[in-house]
Amino acid sequence: MKIKGFTLIEVLIALSLMAILMTSLGSVLFQTFTNHADERLQQQEQTYYTLLKIEEDIENFRSGFKGDTQGFSFTRYIKVASIKEDEPMPKSGLELLSYKFESHPQDGKTYLTRTAVDKLTNLNGKEPLTTYLIPVDDYSIKYLNDKKQWLNTWLNNKTPIAIKLTLGNDVETGWSRTFPIVVELK
Repeated sequence: MKIKGFTLIEVLIALSLMAILMTSLGSVLFQTFTNHADERLQQQEQTYYTLLKIEEDIENFRSGFKGDTQGFSFTRYIKVASIKEDEPMPKSGLELLSYKFESHPQDGKTYLTRTAVDKLTNLNGKEPLTTYLIPVDDYSIKYLNDKKQWLNTWLNNKTPIAIKLTLGNDVETGWSRTFPIVVELK
């Protein structure tokens, strides 16, 4: 009578093949996880440095602040320095800045944009420089008035006490993070 079953060699070959398949599957899953983590980290860093740039621009605020739910603009002082002693200093130290949420012409995603117009350059008819900073899935802008109330729109001649900018980035996995910034203007 012959007993039906697998031989030791057949079992070892099957276990070896399963180990090879599990190792390759594990490396694929690990690579996918690492790519998503790198993407999230890069997006966080990009958002962080963008908020630092906005904060720096607002700290050099001079006048003409206007804002609504889609963006804000103001005039800031440009810190200029001549590299060489015999080089003339620029004639304009003021720049009109605008931060807006706009749709990108190529991919259709919403981006935070920064448009800079040097007051002197603008008089010479040159095009303003617009930079698409970061894609955002969710955002809000609020303006603090002197009565300590957060408003959606700022159109009066006074300068708001602070701006609260919140950016939310959503990665394909559904992960999101909100980045608030509150900058005082006075």
